[in-house]
Amino acid sequence: MPVCLKETFIFENMLRILACLLLFPLGLVAQPFRFSHLNQRDGLSQNTVTTVLRDSEGLIWMGTQDGLNVYDGYNFTIYRHNRMDTTSLSDNYVLKLAEDNYGRIWVATRNGLCFFDKQERHFFRYYTSKKERVLDHNQISFLHIFKNGEIVYTSPETATVCLKESKPNSKIFIRLKNKESEFLGFLYCSADDSQQVYIDKKTIRVEERNAPQNRFLYNRQNSKSIITAIDSKQNTFFIIDSLSVKLVHWKKSTPPTTIFTLESLPTAMLVDARGDVWIGTLTSLVVIRSPGTLEQQQHHIKNDKNNAFSLAANQIESLYESADGLIWVGTVGGGVSVFDPLQNDFHLQLSTSSDGLSNGPVWMTYSFANYFLAGTSDAAFLFPKNKRVPQWWQLIPQGKKYTSACMDKHGTLWLGARNEGLVVIDTLARKRLEIAGTNLLEGKQVMDIQNGPDESVWFCCIGGLYRYVRSENRIEDYNQPAGKEPLVAQRYFSAIRFTSSGVAWIASNVGLLRVIPETRETKLYKNKPNEVNSLSYNLINDICLDADARIWIATMGSGFDLLDLKTETFTNYSTFQGLPNNTVYALEKDQSGKIWMSTNEGIVCFDPTQKTFSNYTVRDGLSSNEFVIRTHAQDAEGRIYFGSADGLMSFHPQQLNQRNFFSKPILKAVAINFIPSSPQKLNALTHQERNLSFEFTAVDFRLQDKIQYAYQLVGFDAEWRENRNGNRVATYTNLPYGDYRFRVRFRINKDAWSKAILEIPVHIQTPFWATTWFLISVVLLSVLVLAVAIRYFAQRRLRQRLRALEIANKIQEEKERISRDLHDNVGAQLTYIISSLDHVAFRLEKEGDLNPARKKVNDLSEYSRLTMQQLRESIWAINSESIKLSEMLARLQEHLQLLAENNEDIEVRSERTGQDQLLPPARSIEVFRILQEGISNAFKHAQATQLMLLIAEEPNHIRFQLSDNGKGFDTEHDKVGHYGLKNMRQRAARSGIAFELKSQVGKGTVLILILNKE
Repeated sequence: MPVCLKETFIFENMLRILACLLLFPLGLVAQPFRFSHLNQRDGLSQNTVTTVLRDSEGLIWMGTQDGLNVYDGYNFTIYRHNRMDTTSLSDNYVLKLAEDNYGRIWVATRNGLCFFDKQERHFFRYYTSKKERVLDHNQISFLHIFKNGEIVYTSPETATVCLKESKPNSKIFIRLKNKESEFLGFLYCSADDSQQVYIDKKTIRVEERNAPQNRFLYNRQNSKSIITAIDSKQNTFFIIDSLSVKLVHWKKSTPPTTIFTLESLPTAMLVDARGDVWIGTLTSLVVIRSPGTLEQQQHHIKNDKNNAFSLAANQIESLYESADGLIWVGTVGGGVSVFDPLQNDFHLQLSTSSDGLSNGPVWMTYSFANYFLAGTSDAAFLFPKNKRVPQWWQLIPQGKKYTSACMDKHGTLWLGARNEGLVVIDTLARKRLEIAGTNLLEGKQVMDIQNGPDESVWFCCIGGLYRYVRSENRIEDYNQPAGKEPLVAQRYFSAIRFTSSGVAWIASNVGLLRVIPETRETKLYKNKPNEVNSLSYNLINDICLDADARIWIATMGSGFDLLDLKTETFTNYSTFQGLPNNTVYALEKDQSGKIWMSTNEGIVCFDPTQKTFSNYTVRDGLSSNEFVIRTHAQDAEGRIYFGSADGLMSFHPQQLNQRNFFSKPILKAVAINFIPSSPQKLNALTHQERNLSFEFTAVDFRLQDKIQYAYQLVGFDAEWRENRNGNRVATYTNLPYGDYRFRVRFRINKDAWSKAILEIPVHIQTPFWATTWFLISVVLLSVLVLAVAIRYFAQRRLRQRLRALEIANKIQEEKERISRDLHDNVGAQLTYIISSLDHVAFRLEKEGDLNPARKKVNDLSEYSRLTMQQLRESIWAINSESIKLSEMLARLQEHLQLLAENNEDIEVRSERTGQDQLLPPARSIEVFRILQEGISNAFKHAQATQLMLLIAEEPNHIRFQLSDNGKGFDTEHDKVGHYGLKNMRQRAARSGIAFELKSQVGKGTVLILILNKE
């Protein structure tokens, strides 16, 4: 083929491609409708959804043919009719739902009207007459609650009924009169009550809230199948009469206009906040965009079994738009399908599945002047914003895989192709240019092209770093100049950026390279395992500069880093901080300073000021979660582009920033002492109800799986407790009595915590025995009882002491009396006997009588003296309260001296060690008598020459020891007629005195007494 014909052929094919592209201008490419689904597999009671309502707390209520369902973002709670329970749902077939000013949910069923009280957690049924109580079917066809609290509903049995509560929240309703005699009922009421559409016998009319009169809309001509809806912003009214969709401007005197004809009977109609009309039919869902205008578009949406995001079922039962902008499509047999209009904020250009416009992922994106350039695996595409194709476009060869592009200030377009070098086009002169040194780039993949200082152009390749020198009109190998060492040994460069001072920052596979072009001075920043502030990962995909002397670095496996050029320190952000995936392909800073990045799990927005992340995935409208390395761009209007595996994805950041419609957290359930209970009881708990469990949620259908919760019981928890792994239950056991406030907040991923905080007061009553007044009373009573007890025991002790003193006095008196009697009577008699015996002995001695009678008289006299001595000792013991050891020793020494006077052959010694202890008189006299008996025996029988008496005080007892060196005796056999030893043992045993006698024949005798201290 001749060259001219070949170029003509290429040009004609390019024009065909451009013609196709211009059918879908940049940012306006038609997008498929993507739906999320909820059905029986998710817990829905039945798959035919007849009505949907999002209440003021954010809970989603769904009526089905088999019960009422409440969806909290995670699970369904199902309410059904129970014929044995009058507080249950009126009927399982739910038709309409509405919420009144007190948060009560009104439910229109196949058999009457009821409402659900969230506080009391049961249903109240409403009847206008006794007849309704016995009806099996009283189907409610219309239900609406006005802002002023009036409730309007329509049924075949009661026609149109208007109710109003007699008193606020009294649950007692008064039936109001109808509007006029020909009024049949309401067809439609806008959400803000600004317009009300009603029907009379012949016409359909609209009444505005601020207008004194109603307006005629449509002559229904006896039509029975009428469905209506209003677009309040445009003052337009839509009527479906049979299969015709008619448009009426109620403030203009224009007849109805048929804008669309349906293929099957309609079942529901909705005008959304954007003015689009949604129509449910028996066979499909129809969406009319820009209705009644030249840009009107019709979309027939049906179920596609091969597409998980298609409509769940073709027969539509209900349509509803919630306050967060979601469209809820109730189907027959497929559950509910949910459409998020904000998903269309992500636009897919060059889809791999659309008209064969591309082949494979988008590898190159570039925005300049009035054009946007994109490259796929085998073609380049131009998006002219002014819809005019420039003449230089024909100079770009097709069939190449373009990976990078750059326009310099001289109007030269530089295009890098994979393994095919460079394509250079002078767009002003409209010709291809030949540059010396382009052969250096052949066989290499040009990853990035950027304008550098001194009008140079820089090329980052897998295999080298190259620079175009304009003054020499040639390309040089900058990484490895002749005769010099390479800047980086492993040459894999993916991106290059220049600061305002002309310093180049280059992303490579071995770290971040800083280059000063004039001096070739370089510095390589690499990961250092032991340094936290070093580069986190050496393989870098992309870099981005901002005006705050910072560099953002996308890594292949560690998230992204922020380099502070002033301190030359790196800060890493990864999955630990909230990034969904650690592979970051590309970075782009928007006009507000936020950093957008493409990852292996969608697109992420990072707010450097708040240090928060926002993540967007397939669920948010992306065609794919996987993107291409360093493929990104931003046009003059601020629209951002990322190349993905499915094509070119574009969006405007400002639109995405409006996606969050967070509701306040709600308390879903309460358990008191582990038994489900009403939240109303939390403010009046008894002292026995101290174990509490709170289940909470925040309903956001778009971002439900990304919500994180934190809770705090103020008065018990010092700090917020953050729940992990989707747990939404807080449990407290054995709480102290008092007042608390249970609080819940939430956030999306690692975003800032919501300002909307759920706060529930909790009061645990203090039992009377723990109250202050009771404790004070107990203390006072205890003090009084203690005082009385002390007084009682003190008086008792005093009485005991007085009694003891009285007894002691009596004993003392008795002892003194006995002593006196012994002294005065027995002593006097003994003294008389001794005197008489002495007188007789004197007479006998004087007369010289030496017969035995005289000896007998002397013995009696001596015995009487001994008896007198013992009597004195007994009187001494009786009269003493206690006896000192020294006194006992003195008495024993007197006894020893008395016996020693008649026996000069015995040497007598006595000794006392320790303190002078006090001994009780009773035991002292026993010790005294035993020792006295032992001393007497030693003098009489031992024939000893030495006698030793030792009294020694030891820690726990007093030891008395009497020893002699006499002839000793056999202790095993008592002599007949001698009872002294036996008496000694009996005395010791009777007084609790340890008695020990050691003696051997010819070796003396040792008597030991042990008296324990009391």
